[in-house]
Amino acid sequence: MSGHLLEFAIILGFAVAFVALILALLVNIDYRITPFHLEILMLGLVVRRIPHDDIRSVGVRRVWPAEPWCNTLKPNNRRLVIERRSGRIKHLVISPTYRFVFRAALAEARQQYDLLRQLQPELVADPPGFWEQVAAQAWSRPLRPLIPALRKPLPGKPAREDPVPQYLSN
Repeated sequence: MSGHLLEFAIILGFAVAFVALILALLVNIDYRITPFHLEILMLGLVVRRIPHDDIRSVGVRRVWPAEPWCNTLKPNNRRLVIERRSGRIKHLVISPTYRFVFRAALAEARQQYDLLRQLQPELVADPPGFWEQVAAQAWSRPLRPLIPALRKPLPGKPAREDPVPQYLSN
């Protein structure tokens, strides 16, 4: 092979690998509703956490500028726009599989959060040093593989099946 052809093959290989990496990250975005937050996960790790009291509204209309967290190349019929109260970019676009089911589950979680905040405000507020303690515990645990197929069950515990998304578990 001549030098130019080899150089072209290397550049083409890196370009293909880069596109494959972007597509792999794109399809591995997931969403989870917790009692206090809406979490966006990539490869099982939380990359974005939006508190329920920071969500102003949830809709389906396009807005610009928006922070895109879509897990598909064509999110048109799955788009859900979350308007935040704070932040430089106020809108966040996600694409859950069943957007209206997810929207209803998010609305229910927000109502439960508001009720909890009214009844027991001390449970909603983070105690001093809470996040430092969480970070210390996270760094002290060994990391497990991120790909579910490579995860092995812990000794003495049965293997768990793929979980049903939390907003579909009713």
